[in-house]
Amino acid sequence: MARLGGDEFVVMLEDLGDDPDAAAVRARIVAEKVLTYLREPVDLDGHQHYASASMGVTSFNDLQDSVSELLKQADLAMYQAKALGRNTVCFFDPDVQSAVSAKAAVSSDLHIGLQEQQFLMYYQPQVDRLGRVTGVEALLRWKHPERGLVAPAEFIPAAEDTGLILPLGQWALETACEQLAAWSGRRETAVLSIAVNVSVRQFRHPEFVDMVMAAIQRTGIRPQRLKLELTESLLADRMEITLAKMGSLKALGVTLGVTLSLDDFGMVIRRYRFSSVCR
Repeated sequence: MARLGGDEFVVMLEDLGDDPDAAAVRARIVAEKVLTYLREPVDLDGHQHYASASMGVTSFNDLQDSVSELLKQADLAMYQAKALGRNTVCFFDPDVQSAVSAKAAVSSDLHIGLQEQQFLMYYQPQVDRLGRVTGVEALLRWKHPERGLVAPAEFIPAAEDTGLILPLGQWALETACEQLAAWSGRRETAVLSIAVNVSVRQFRHPEFVDMVMAAIQRTGIRPQRLKLELTESLLADRMEITLAKMGSLKALGVTLGVTLSLDDFGMVIRRYRFSSVCR
């Protein structure tokens, strides 16, 4: 047994047999015993304290993998145990590693994509019941040099995890404002608005309101033409901060919309749009 540092420990079990399934059963028995002991209360100055642990397990035979690789596998399994609610045991899953490796590759490409300006903005028309175009919704796309056009569902989660959603969201906001400024000079597009999706992390950035104000002032657009689409998760916690920022943005004249996801209740909210895409 060894302490890697902080609150991380490693336990190595030997002679578990040649049968992988039987070895896994024996390893789980030991892991459950460790968890049981760690759940016991500890007396500190007359007060009882409780602790818990999340454990990740990986197997090896004759060190076919390097020690660092084995520790990575156990670490991945441990984080999976934490995701399941902590205080439990998980075994290393190669599929999880593949997913993590793929996300890491996307994250690396995202950095390059931002530096080389590989992102595009498409605008999907929004129409009323009479078929009149009232505005557009900004749709972010990634023009990857090897993978082609990449949809947001494939790169937004990685952008959220790495914090790149902040510069990416700022680019989308400024691009939308620049488009509004260009459309304002044309009679047929001067009345159009652009709806831009804003992530929770972006909205809660301390300087978000200032960034929106700077983009509006720099491009000289009418704030009423800019619509920020927020998700219902913003209403889940830290309500006072959310309401304060909403108030500041409304004072600027920016239109706010909160999109509620009600699919779980069997309900669908439809927006009338053209199926074509324009730039």
